[in-house]
Amino acid sequence: MNRKKGAGKQFFGCVLLGLGLLNTLLTLKAGLSPDIFNYALMISGAVFLSAGIWQGRKT
Repeated sequence: MNRKKGAGKQFFGCVLLGLGLLNTLLTLKAGLSPDIFNYALMISGAVFLSAGIWQGRKT
């Protein structure tokens, strides 16, 4: 069974990015200012997603 390299990182990055975006949007909808934790979730999700894409690319 061939697994694509970086698929786990991509999935984890998508989950973190989605949770960060959803949390930030709901916080803004409530009229509050987003916490630094929300931005940290989105940045770490983007880093994991890009690392998984970089690892899974064909050379």
